[in-house]
Amino acid sequence: MPQTTAPSKRSTRSRRVRFIEDADWYEHPRWYDILHAQGTTGEVHGLEAIARKWCAWDSRRALTLFEPACGTARHLRIAAARGHRVIGLDQARPMLAYAQRAFVRRELSGTLVQADMRSFDAKTLGLGRAESIDLAFCPVNSIRHLSTDADVIAHIRATLALLSPRGVYAIGIGLTAYGVEQPSEDVWTGARGRCRVTQVVQYLPGAPGSPSERTERVISHLTIMTPSRETHMDHTYDLRRYDASQWRSILKRAGAQTIALVDETGGTLDGSVDLFEAGYAIFLLRACDSASAPQRRTPGHRSK
Repeated sequence: MPQTTAPSKRSTRSRRVRFIEDADWYEHPRWYDILHAQGTTGEVHGLEAIARKWCAWDSRRALTLFEPACGTARHLRIAAARGHRVIGLDQARPMLAYAQRAFVRRELSGTLVQADMRSFDAKTLGLGRAESIDLAFCPVNSIRHLSTDADVIAHIRATLALLSPRGVYAIGIGLTAYGVEQPSEDVWTGARGRCRVTQVVQYLPGAPGSPSERTERVISHLTIMTPSRETHMDHTYDLRRYDASQWRSILKRAGAQTIALVDETGGTLDGSVDLFEAGYAIFLLRACDSASAPQRRTPGHRSK
């Protein structure tokens, strides 16, 4: 029978324990970065595969990549190290400060901007009049942090306005099925050096027909272990829910067309875009046409 070894009394006594309640997860960028780092290189491979197939990218030239809600800019660090021009936008100052230090430490070049992802333009991102984005991306449900349909529409329009003629906006989103989706739980772990981060996260969908039906409550408990300290941190927040019909309506109102559904590797998912009803996918978007798509705003131009 396998034997287990309990922690020594000495190691238990020497580790201090602290609890952080009602925390803001995004004020602790190092732990966030450790937890999410695994698999990032593969995700950047997937972005390059998308650019190769859908943006007519020739690997002999650098891409211009834009990530709204970039957080610690883990994707952008890898992309910058590969020679791409990278631009990141986020509202969380601690996240951007961490990202900037990481760029400096690795001697990487990139543009990191603190701004509202609902309202930005070429000037905000440091783009010149003749410059545009080859590939914008917002993975893993980050867009669901925006709390209203109007906010999401404004964001998509602002992003589409900056794309090159062959440019694509890749949005990763999990669509719901109201009345079917049940509470669920995930456990994630990450480690760097002698620091180990574990997240137990619960997803609680709003009750059908209730005022909270469009909301998914996320309850996150983190345990951060180092040789000298054990930290527990709780963070609760909401994500907006969309079923397939609601999401298609959002895209139509934003002037976006879906050109493909892909997975994290950039591989095309089986089935028709119009038949996709629930689950996670990356939607590849372009402006519908020059008449309905938002026009590129020159610096200083105020939109309505």
